[in-house]
Amino acid sequence: IEMAKGFIEEMITKIDYDAFIFKAREQHELTEEEFLEIKESLSETELQILRQLVNGAKKSPELASIMGLSDRSIKEHYKPLRKYSLVETSQHYGVKLTSKGILFLKMLEKPKHFAKLKEPHFGKCAYCGSEKYLTYKDEKGSHLCEDCFNEEDKNE
Repeated sequence: IEMAKGFIEEMITKIDYDAFIFKAREQHELTEEEFLEIKESLSETELQILRQLVNGAKKSPELASIMGLSDRSIKEHYKPLRKYSLVETSQHYGVKLTSKGILFLKMLEKPKHFAKLKEPHFGKCAYCGSEKYLTYKDEKGSHLCEDCFNEEDKNE
């Protein structure tokens, strides 16, 4: 027992504990900037893959069948998802969401936040495309009309 205890203590001192904790936390955090970068770079198919994994891991053939894609095609879509550490893949369990992937989906599905413009103006609504009096802006800074705001507010 003493030898085992000594071995464990030696291994702990060799591990860069601070670096390990930093790396572990990094996988659980997602800044707004990183979220937007990932969101803009992923295709709709890749977003659908993430949503399909909410209830657990799936093997590629199963996921391909659900989505109406080939096994080869579905695996190509894993590349950007792995690049951003949103999924892990394994021959044993297939593909599954990481904690970062779960956080990304939560941020993706959160309701939009709107603010009333200090100076409303006439222009093209970013939501309906109509030339109208614009009174609100969303979190991205896009301006929208009263009708679209009421519709979005109702959907939240």
